[in-house]
Amino acid sequence: MNKKLIKLFGFLILLFFLPLNKAFPQSSLSTETQVCLSCHKIVTPGIVEDWKKSLHSQITLKEALKKDTLSRKVNLGSNSIKNENTVIGCAECHTINPEFHKDTFDHNG
Repeated sequence: MNKKLIKLFGFLILLFFLPLNKAFPQSSLSTETQVCLSCHKIVTPGIVEDWKKSLHSQITLKEALKKDTLSRKVNLGSNSIKNENTVIGCAECHTINPEFHKDTFDHNG
């Protein structure tokens, strides 16, 4: 009986922490996106919060490219981003493909 309770307790703990792993992925931000966010969280915090809640903030290019084209939610080639293990942040879209983002402008110089 004791072993069954221990296994059940372990299983319940696993179930509890599994969703947290998905909500807070272990993926990292690119240096370029970190620079963007350091300013934009002060100047345009709503945009940053919207991005944090979006799929882009939770998926890497590598993960996105495993999905079929319509399910990717990103429109980038595999060579567009330097590190495909970073999440899709500001810099990964707005600095790589500025012609597709009308809100892109040179505001660092």
